[in-house]
Amino acid sequence: MRYIRAIILPILIVSTIFSINCFRDPGDIDTGEHKAQTEPYYCLTNLSYCYNHHKDVDIINKYKDILWDDYYFYFDPKDVGKKVGEEGDEYIIPTSWNYEEDWQATQNMFENAYSIKLEFPYTNEDNFYSSGDYTDDNTIFTIKDVQINLLVMVTPNFGYFAEGLCNFKFELKDDGYWHMIIWEDRTAK
Repeated sequence: MRYIRAIILPILIVSTIFSINCFRDPGDIDTGEHKAQTEPYYCLTNLSYCYNHHKDVDIINKYKDILWDDYYFYFDPKDVGKKVGEEGDEYIIPTSWNYEEDWQATQNMFENAYSIKLEFPYTNEDNFYSSGDYTDDNTIFTIKDVQINLLVMVTPNFGYFAEGLCNFKFELKDDGYWHMIIWEDRTAK
């Protein structure tokens, strides 16, 4: 009996590790860790990490590290000019947010959301680079039509879901790391 346990236990451990890695949600590029942005793909994995771990201490600083001072978030043109919010406390969606406006809005969302799940269902490290383009000097990487799924739960029973395509531009900056400089939202229906 002792010999059977000695054989079965290692098999169970190996098969468990194998199944965790093989059956991981392919839309979840969040690796569970914040990585040094030594290549453009890590900006996207870090973005997923920050959204999915939005309650972690100091997460907004990790989020800000993804961006650069010249970063812009562009709203979907179909959303620009729409009024959102309660009457008397309405907000008109602008064309874009700059670096400071974006991280402040993101910090507000991180602090007030019950839960957040950000996925890139058809993006992985293998197809990321073949789907995008580098500039001639390899300091800018652009990728278009990246599928995004974002679920922001405000309470356990109420939330918002956005899905659709986004475009991203990353740049290798003076600090030796890649940073996101443009995020174009195309999720409006």
